[in-house]
Amino acid sequence: MYGKKILLFLGIIFLAACSYLQGDKKIERDTSINERTSFNNIFFDSTAIDNFLNRETKLKTYADQFQDFYLA
Repeated sequence: MYGKKILLFLGIIFLAACSYLQGDKKIERDTSINERTSFNNIFFDSTAIDNFLNRETKLKTYADQFQDFYLA
């Protein structure tokens, strides 16, 4: 009986881990945002964003989010 509980517990953990490892879903870009409809008129050059991410190595894990947000 004790062994079945352990197997059940390990099975639940295994299934939870499998669903966690599926990866991040790619966020679709909102193409309706332009200079007129944005909340500000600041648009960055892609090289400026890349240079910033190269300098700030702690933020490198958020590179996709920076690209999506600032280069929309």
